[in-house]
Parts: sequence; structure tokens; C-alpha cells
Amino acid sequence: MKRFPLGGSLQNLSLWKVVLLAIVAVTVFQGTRGLFESTEGRYAECAREMLVTGNFLEPSLEFQPHWTKPPLTYWGIAGGMMLLGQNTWGARAFQILAFCLTVFCVYGLAGCLWGKDVAPYAALVYATSPFPLGAANSVNADTLLTLWESLALLCFWIGIRRDGSWAFHLMWLCLGGAFLTKGPPGLMPLLSILPIYWLLRKKTREDFPSLFPAAGILLFVLVGLGWYLFEIMTHEGLLQYWTRDEVVARIASNEFHRNSEWYKPFTIYGPVLIFGGLPWIGLIVWRLKAIPWPKGCWTDVGYWKQNPEWLFLLLSFFLPLLIFSLSRSRLPLYVLPLFVPLAVALGKGVHWLMTRGKVSLATINHLALLAVALVVVGKGVMAYRASPRNMGQLARAVQEARREVHGAHLYFVDDKPMYGLQFYLKDQFTRVVHEDVEPESPSIIHVSQLPARIQADCSKGMLAMLLMARDQLGRIQEIFPPEFMQDVKLENKTPTGTLSASSEAGDTGKESRPSGARFAVKEIDKKWALVFPCPQP
Repeated sequence: MKRFPLGGSLQNLSLWKVVLLAIVAVTVFQGTRGLFESTEGRYAECAREMLVTGNFLEPSLEFQPHWTKPPLTYWGIAGGMMLLGQNTWGARAFQILAFCLTVFCVYGLAGCLWGKDVAPYAALVYATSPFPLGAANSVNADTLLTLWESLALLCFWIGIRRDGSWAFHLMWLCLGGAFLTKGPPGLMPLLSILPIYWLLRKKTREDFPSLFPAAGILLFVLVGLGWYLFEIMTHEGLLQYWTRDEVVARIASNEFHRNSEWYKPFTIYGPVLIFGGLPWIGLIVWRLKAIPWPKGCWTDVGYWKQNPEWLFLLLSFFLPLLIFSLSRSRLPLYVLPLFVPLAVALGKGVHWLMTRGKVSLATINHLALLAVALVVVGKGVMAYRASPRNMGQLARAVQEARREVHGAHLYFVDDKPMYGLQFYLKDQFTRVVHEDVEPESPSIIHVSQLPARIQADCSKGMLAMLLMARDQLGRIQEIFPPEFMQDVKLENKTPTGTLSASSEAGDTGKESRPSGARFAVKEIDKKWALVFPCPQP
């Protein structure tokens, strides 16, 4: 087998080179792509409403209470928007910081487990893996959750290696930050921390500092539980909602329709964990036979007692994965924190291949640059590729159409909210729904109120414009009586075309135009269309 000379290669892979590569990879095109509906739009709009109302303790959507997640992620998003403006760059800015800090944490964790020589390789694996980079390019809570969990794991091992109780205090502080980010999933690190702590105390019989210091538990209660306790005392029934709907229902029911089928862990998590860690998983598999795995180690209990580092990584990866798989709510981002122990393990393997001359530094550098280049190209393609989920593209098309008709009043006709569109248009539209409307929702009206609203707009000299899904255009006839509509002829329905009205009945032979309807339709993309009704004077 070919061996590669080591020379000074170990000194050439420094933390700062890895961090620089991570900054470039995560920053390029970070704010170019519009927010995707629904997760990105929901988080960004919730943070925007915090800035509008000044209420940072009670998250809201459509300015109504929204209790599905604690506020820490919204605070991070709002902080980015305060610095860079209420735009996509501002909404995703905090993800850059969270991702880069996680790279530092992976470096520190690998250093505690394997030493400083391994640390930069583990950091490089995490910094250039497609899935963590892709997750950082979207607005979500999981990138921040991964940071807190990796900090908690790092503090635990610092406490073990340096026999420092202060690190265990910080560990509970970080667990509190994780709990304030996403609730109970933030406690997943304890699944590996508790058994490893017990094993090490039993193995060494040393008097380790207590894992449950009173001051540390107090920090967790203040940071992690303080907001929950305050809101529970303020809002009656909130505790029941959180426990029943946000914990029990997500774990044991299909209420949220998030891949509850038995086979979904294989189709949702499997591809993410395999392909999301390329090219490093591929490198390890390629050189798998060159790694001297101890024979029979997997079933030897004594081996794991003597190698708690590997046991820790296995528990950190497989126990949360088991819980995510058993839960009835499954989304790809749930397994993002698992890439921290995975990166540490892969970094150890890459370092071993490097030191044994099984792979060259040039190969490692080329793989890292190739991975980053592919991710950046993918981000660029996604930024400019037309997508009905891209609310930035939809908002631009709507705004251009409004300028053509001199600021028409926009009505969004759909029972499902579009928070990303609301983020971009900043409350400059009214949502029309077919279900009952709460009295305290001024920006939402029932469909039966729409004709009167449009009549009032036209009496003020303002044209109305309806945004609808193309497959729902047939419902126009259910909303407006025939005598309400003026005959309109559509000359060009392309996204860049113009509309003109005529006193003659228009040809309705176009596919997006329901039979017998008399209104102008302008298609935006494959999913959305604008409808221009105007009542008789």
C-alpha cells in the first residue's frame, strides 16, 4: 500500500485555517436565497414581530401568541436583524456565529478526548460537512441547539480532564441554554454524560467533583426554566398545552404529520447521516481495512471500560438517534446535533490515516475544498432557482405587480398562513380564510367579507389584488357573484407581462383561468397567481 511522507503536515492543519474555511463556507450566499416556507418564514416572522411590538418575552405570529418554541432562537434572529436590517441576511446572521462557534467546540471536544493533534481534523470534518453547512444556511433552532449541546459536552470533558467543578457549573448553564432554545431535546447530552461519569468514577475510584453542584443546578433553573415558569404563572393553561401538545403529542401521535410511518427513520435520517457527512465518511469507508480495529472489541465490556472516549461517542450518537426514531415526529434537522460526535469520531479516523501515511495532507485539503465548493455552488443554485417555497421570489413578484397597478390592496386567499411572505411584505396585506376568524385578528378576514372589502377599496380609488394558489382559482366563483365582476381581457399572463381591461368579454381558454370566470389572472410561478377583480361602478 502506498504511503505518504508526513513531513511537517501536522503543523499545516491549524485551527485558524479551518475556521477561515468555515467562515467562507457558511457566509457565501447566506442571505441571497429567500426564506423558504414554512420553517424559515415562521421563525423569521416571529422575530420580526418581536421587534415591531417590543415584546421579547412572548413570541407571536400574526401578532397572536405563539408558544411552540421558547424565545432564545427568536432573540438570535432579532439580534441579526437589528444589525443588518429586517431582511434575509439579518434573519440568518446568527447562524454564521452559531456554526463557527460549534466548530470551535468540536475542536475543543476532540482535543479533550484525543489530544491537540486530532482536534483540527475533527473541526475540519464538521466545518466542511454538507449537512451542518446546509442547516446553517436556513433559519432554524437546531443550529443554535447544536452549539449549546456541544458546549455542554465540552464542559463535561473539561471537568473530567482537569478535575474542575467550575466546568460542571458551566455545563449546566449550557444545558439551560439548550432548554431555552428547544425545550426537552436540549437535555439529550445527559444520555451520554451520566453513564460516562458513573463509569469513570467507578473505574478510577477518584473523588470527582459532583456532577450536580447546587450552583450549577441553580444556573440551569434560572436560564433553562426561568422563562417557562414565568409564562406558566402568567398564562393559565400554558403548562397543559406544553406538556400535552408540544411534548406528548409530538412523541406519541401523528398530530403534526411529520413522517410518523415506521420506516421513516430509515428514509429521513439514514440519507442525512450518510451523505451529510461526505466526503469524510467516504474516506473512512474507502480506507476502512487500513484502520486497526481491535478484534472482538464490540462485544468486550472490558474494552469499553478502558476506552470511555469511544463509548461516550457511541452513546452520544446512538441513544438520541434511537429516541428520534421512536418519536412519531421526525424531521431531518432533528439529527443535526449528532454530527458533533460523528465529526469527532471521523476526525480521529482521518488523523490516524494521516499519521500512518495512508492518506496525504494534499488529499485531505482537496477533499475539504471540494466539499466546500460543492456546498457553495449548491447554495448559489438554490438562491437563484425558481421555487414556489421561496417567499423572497414570491414577494418580489407581488411587489412588482403592485407597482404596475399603482399600489393595489393585496389580499392573500388561503387558510394556511404564509409567514415568509408576511416577513417580506411587513403586514401590507390581508389574509382571507374560509374558517372562522378570531375577533382579535385584524389582519385576517373571513371569505364572506372579501366582496365588501374590495367594494370599499374601489370606492376609495384603490384596485384590489388577490394572491391565490393556481389550483384554487376555481373558488373565485364561490366568493364573488357574477354581477360583481367586470369583463376583463387578459393580453399576457407571463410573470413579466402586462394586464389590460376591456369592455369585451375575454377569451377564457387559458389553463389557469376557470371556466366562466371573468377576471384577470397573472401567473407568478407554477403554484401562485395574482387575480385582479374589480366591481361594477
